[in-house]
Amino acid sequence: MITDLNEILVEWSYRTSDGKPDVKNNAKLIILESVLNDFGWSREARAELLNTLMETDIVKNKELNQDIDTLEQETFTQTEIEPSDEEFEKNNSDTAAENQINFEEEMKKFEPHKFPKKYLKVLGRMLNTRLPLTSKTKKLGHFTKEGGAGEIRSQAGELVGMIASSIQDPNEREEFLRTLENHMDNNDNKLIADKGWVKAARQNNQAIDDSLNTEFPDGYEVVASSWDVDNEAEALGMKPPIQKNKGESTDQYMKVKTPDGKTHLVEISLKKDKNIRLTNTSPEALVKLKNFTDDEKKELEKNLKDKKIEDVPEPGDGKTDIEDISFSAYADYQKKKWLKFGNDNRGDVIKLIKDGKIEKDVLRKLNIDVNNPDERVDELLNGKGSSRTRNKLLLQVAQQTENGQKVIDEVNSNTKKVLSNITQAIGSEPVKSKMLEAVREKLPLRSLVSGEESMAVGDFMMDKRTMKKVFGTDNFDDIKEDLIVDESETPPVIKYIGKGSDEPIVIAKINIREEGVGYGQSIRFDMSLSNDFAKKCKEAHKTELKQAKRAD
Repeated sequence: MITDLNEILVEWSYRTSDGKPDVKNNAKLIILESVLNDFGWSREARAELLNTLMETDIVKNKELNQDIDTLEQETFTQTEIEPSDEEFEKNNSDTAAENQINFEEEMKKFEPHKFPKKYLKVLGRMLNTRLPLTSKTKKLGHFTKEGGAGEIRSQAGELVGMIASSIQDPNEREEFLRTLENHMDNNDNKLIADKGWVKAARQNNQAIDDSLNTEFPDGYEVVASSWDVDNEAEALGMKPPIQKNKGESTDQYMKVKTPDGKTHLVEISLKKDKNIRLTNTSPEALVKLKNFTDDEKKELEKNLKDKKIEDVPEPGDGKTDIEDISFSAYADYQKKKWLKFGNDNRGDVIKLIKDGKIEKDVLRKLNIDVNNPDERVDELLNGKGSSRTRNKLLLQVAQQTENGQKVIDEVNSNTKKVLSNITQAIGSEPVKSKMLEAVREKLPLRSLVSGEESMAVGDFMMDKRTMKKVFGTDNFDDIKEDLIVDESETPPVIKYIGKGSDEPIVIAKINIREEGVGYGQSIRFDMSLSNDFAKKCKEAHKTELKQAKRAD
């Protein structure tokens, strides 16, 4: 067992993406635990150290400043934003909704407003902007200069949900949501903020109501709600630095007051429905394959020997190792095969371009002049230009030539072998542990189990009570130890095999695929929340949470 602090810190730094250990970052604590495990620490010793770090740096900073009057803070009273109304109307003139709503006037019936008042303008502008999205309207900066990155329709949905959460009376909240729906109907539901997000806000807030109703059985008052913005969190009374004290998946905050006069912070992650994508990345990026140490490579090589790993690309190197699951085994082979095919069939490439047999979008992206393609084609066949689009051009040529099917089959066969290799490798150490670390980062089980934050998923809640029911324990370390990868299923899945159920619970499904079949130069590693897990959570919501009052 290695206990030298400097050695632990060096290894922890090396394994983090930015080289900076941080005891207030849950994802990095998971990496620290992996380091301690590799250094011979027992489960009990690891748990004791991590719990101490979390209790010291996270829990104590969840306490709100009880002296702050949130609704009187400038962050909550500010009404004017940039761009000004005049600038926005000018910039939005070509995307303005046919039937406009005076949102600020409509919202007067729901005063006092318990959210930052600037969002009256922001959401109002979104409600008066029609689809389709343009290069301007897809950015939050078109509506307000404040705020961060994100998909604009999701941001609109989060605003609807956050404002709805500030309206505690279920009948008033329903009136607010129906006001939005009526306006959307008047515009054929083709606005930046649409009815799908209103439905999500209705369901999310009913789930939140049930969670709060259970957490505070003697009653509570919603004091304020805010978006996940640092100065708004400070106005609620949260202690800075906010980014180190907040939950990692938090989308919005609520401040509630109990009958004893004390205010409490509620951190919520909002999910429109159960179709949650946990990852959207490449296998190499997910497990940081390029950062594998020599020892990790040797461990992987040893564990792959019992698998049916193909020696790729042909003719192979006679070894079963990390190269057989690498991106280069797929991408380099694909690129070389298509370049050789293109050079061997240059005449067909030129002819099909001139005859209009190649997609115009492909030609545009490769900057090929249909009437005079020769010079540009020669550049491309020498390796210039986008590999992905060049491959697509040559795939279309191959599909229209007699000898083309042979190279198509060879490229697809190699891709199939690489994908099979990766699928088998995810159940082998150390790839397995690194992938599970990524899952734990994306699905904040530690935060949910501990009660640091909650997640509203459609019409059910994932909080400390429902998680304990599902997993049969509120000890995150026990839960984590019982997460496994089952690559024998198609597609592979991540399962929980602990005491929460007589049968294993499928947490997530894994899909390893080529993006752009036959040409894409891209392999994706997608993980999505499974219906099995979502069903268990919804059942737990019904049994563990006390239903709050609904709208009449």
